Amino acid sequence: MPNLSLKKLKQKKIRLSASYGKRRLYYFLTALIATLLVLAGSFLDESLGIPYISLFVKFGLAWLAFMLAKQSGYLDPEGDGRLFSPYFLLILPPLIFALLCYLGPFRPETNAYGIVLAVLGILSTALWEELYFRLWGRILFETEGQYRTVDMLFLALTFGAMHLVNLASAPFSTVIPQVMLAVVTALFLQTLYAAGGSLRLVVVFHFLLNLTAGLVPQHLVPDAQSRLFPSLEGTALPLLALYYVLAAAVLSRRKKLLSGGDFRLFKRKGKGR
Repeated sequence: MPNLSLKKLKQKKIRLSASYGKRRLYYFLTALIATLLVLAGSFLDESLGIPYISLFVKFGLAWLAFMLAKQSGYLDPEGDGRLFSPYFLLILPPLIFALLCYLGPFRPETNAYGIVLAVLGILSTALWEELYFRLWGRILFETEGQYRTVDMLFLALTFGAMHLVNLASAPFSTVIPQVMLAVVTALFLQTLYAAGGSLRLVVVFHFLLNLTAGLVPQHLVPDAQSRLFPSLEGTALPLLALYYVLAAAVLSRRKKLLSGGDFRLFKRKGKGR
């Protein structure tokens, strides 16, 4: 990944303000607009009975974010396109845990067409959210391979806040846990992307996580309950959140990702302190 300093941004003629406050405002507003476009596409799908509009919107947003980054010189084919690395192993614990929560007989309750649409929806979500939230979060706020702690938290909170739009179709008690998990997941994914430098890795992680959380319980295991581990389902969200926070803390410390006079997630005790 090229140097993403503010000086580099100016050289690439990306019209961004030197002010962190204005950059945050730009990021939040564009995230809100993109999220509302996806929400509008979903509503049109329901009202018109055509399950393609939201897919078109999400793939379109992913393409736009990708092309802008590519034309600006912030995509490294070797780095961003790499998948198999030691960081790939970080995908396995939450993926296995999520599958254990729904371990049971696989009985597809929908036809193949419905499953294909579900997979495409999950893929389009992973693509547009990672290409926008993680890629452009890194472009706007990473400097010399590091983030200010407040910026890292801002990126995670913005991603969580965007999930509040689900209140339009789901009850408050369902949406709030989604928002909380989205915040810690974003914190982990942004840290993983900065530490490993692989955009493809975080896209695959997001896709697999949503696949196990959406496709398996809704289409393949309708009762959404594990026969061998029925108690796991109730503890899934807090345990996954704890894993993401600890993984992000360890990665940020080992790679020294946080700087700028802000606190670190783990502080090393030095002599004379």
